Amino acid sequence: MHPLTTMVVGDVGKGAIGEISAHLAATLDRILDKTLELKKAGDPSDLALFGPFLGRATIEMSLIAITARFDPFRILAIRKSQLAPTFDVTERNPVAFSWVNDVLGEGKPKDWDQKPSLKDIQRAILCKHFNDVFWEEAFTILLDSVPVSRGANWMTALKRIDPEGFTFFMRTTANRVYAELSKGIHTEFVIPAAAQYDPVTVGDLLSRAWELAAALGITTCYSPVVRSLLASDPLECYEQAQEEID
Repeated sequence: MHPLTTMVVGDVGKGAIGEISAHLAATLDRILDKTLELKKAGDPSDLALFGPFLGRATIEMSLIAITARFDPFRILAIRKSQLAPTFDVTERNPVAFSWVNDVLGEGKPKDWDQKPSLKDIQRAILCKHFNDVFWEEAFTILLDSVPVSRGANWMTALKRIDPEGFTFFMRTTANRVYAELSKGIHTEFVIPAAAQYDPVTVGDLLSRAWELAAALGITTCYSPVVRSLLASDPLECYEQAQEEID
C-alpha cells in the first residue's frame, strides 16, 4: 500500500470489515497514484480539470477509512444497506456517508456537564464528542512520542496545535480545503478553469489534502483504541507521503 493509504486504512483485517478495508485501500492507492501522475505530467488543463476531483476524493476516502477504524459499526451498517436487495443507486440512501453528518456533526453539541443522553452524543469524526473521546488522547500520545527531528515540515506545523484544539483545527482545515476543491469540481465556470485553478494553486490544494489526510491518519495510529500497524512505522509513512507530494 501507499504510505498515506497505510496510515489512514491501517492493516487490512478479516471478515466484512477486512473486505471494506481492502476496497478502500485499493481505491485510495489508485487515487494517490493518479495524483502523482497528474502532478508529474504538469499539464495545466488536466491539473485544473482533474486535480480538484482527486484532492477531494483523497479527503473523502481517508475520512471513511479512518471512521472504519474508530467506528466499524458505522461503515458496516453502510455496507449492509448497500447489499440489501432493495438498494437502488438512483435513490438517495439515508445511511450513506455524509460530509455534514459523519464528518462535521453539529457545531455546538451538548457538553458532558449537560448530561447528554445517548441520542445527544455525536459520532461525526470531526465533532467535539469525537475529540473528547478519541482525538485529544491520541494526539497527546503522538506529541509525546515523536522525536524532535522527525516528521519534517508537516510535523513541525502539527506540533503547534494544542491537543484540546486538535479537532477544531482539523475541522476548520478540512472544511476550507474541501470547499476549495469542490469549487473546482462543479462545472460553473464559463471561462477556462485553469484561469482560477492554475498549476500552483492546484498543486497547493493537493498538498494540503494529503497533509490533512496524513495528520488524521498518523494521529489515528497513535490512538490506544485502534489496532496498531504490524509491519509499518506510521512516522516513516508520514515522512514518505510528504516527500512524494512536495
